[in-house]
Amino acid sequence: MRWLLVGAVACYSPATLSSSVDGATGMDGSGSGSDASVDAGPGCVDSFFLGTQICNLGSDDFESGANIDDNCSRTIAQSGGDALCVITGNNVTLTNLSVHGTRPVAFVALHTLIVDTLLNVSSPGAQGDAGAGGNFAGCGLLGSPGGVKGGGAGGSFAGSGADGVPGSTDQGGTAAVHEPIPMFVRGGCPGGAGGGGAAGGDGGGGVYLLAGETILVTASAQILANGQSGSGGSVSQGGGGGGTGGLIVLEAPSVSLDASVMLEAFGAGGGGGGGDVTGGFPGKGCRAGDPGTGNLGGSGAAGTDGGGCSPPDVDAKPPVGQADGGGGGGGGGGAGYILVHTATPLGPVNGFPAPIQIP
Repeated sequence: MRWLLVGAVACYSPATLSSSVDGATGMDGSGSGSDASVDAGPGCVDSFFLGTQICNLGSDDFESGANIDDNCSRTIAQSGGDALCVITGNNVTLTNLSVHGTRPVAFVALHTLIVDTLLNVSSPGAQGDAGAGGNFAGCGLLGSPGGVKGGGAGGSFAGSGADGVPGSTDQGGTAAVHEPIPMFVRGGCPGGAGGGGAAGGDGGGGVYLLAGETILVTASAQILANGQSGSGGSVSQGGGGGGTGGLIVLEAPSVSLDASVMLEAFGAGGGGGGGDVTGGFPGKGCRAGDPGTGNLGGSGAAGTDGGGCSPPDVDAKPPVGQADGGGGGGGGGGAGYILVHTATPLGPVNGFPAPIQIP
């Protein structure tokens, strides 16, 4: 079996298969080489990534094409991470599906799991409405800006966020160091707030796809776990830092990714610092082909631009320039991780960052 990693280069130690997890399928309620195979036992699939066995998957197929949140009556406790929402079926088909909320989410199929068109755990909306499990509580601490004019730092996950720009009188926030590959399902990290309170962007969510036989991602489909951009600073105040990309994990004996499939875990741009006349603009969310710029600072005695999001590197781009009487821009957020565990050879994968295959 091989792991394909989209993210920073790192060593990976396999988890040890430990205990079985039983329970009934549910989606309502609230609360914290591939070994995937139906040979694990009746109605069971082994999870190499989680180091456990998931059972009682049900005899019915699961199909979803509506937006859902990640609240579930079935969860799995994770060592070091938040409880994982688990949605199961004999076969699972996900079409035009967005998932958001406080928990990371797993879709588990006894036989075949299909992603058609879109599976989205990004954090593109208003602050506080993160993708599934975004803003993981164990993220590294960000240094606070030295005053209201300092820009907030970008979040760090697979890639390092960028520091916030100093305002005309105050230091910007400092980013945390990047984090190693997690051995549990989690979301990305938020960006830091600007000195005057401009919100940092949410980190992208975390999603785990597991099948006993095959995962099929259809032509032109997208699996997205992108971070959210930072808010622009108010007049003469610093902008917020961008959130990081999240985590995408695919595990099955056979993983089929069409050449037109897109996998994304981008960090987002920081918000512009506010000038002495108008506030700064919000940062820019990132997508494939985006140049990775942040956004403009305010007018007048200008605040600085926000930092760019992560492509083509896993680390974020620093904000540009020095504030002249205004607020500093927020730093961009670093990239997240994308992991694929399968027995079958994989062709070229359209993902960010560039795929790295590790035996």
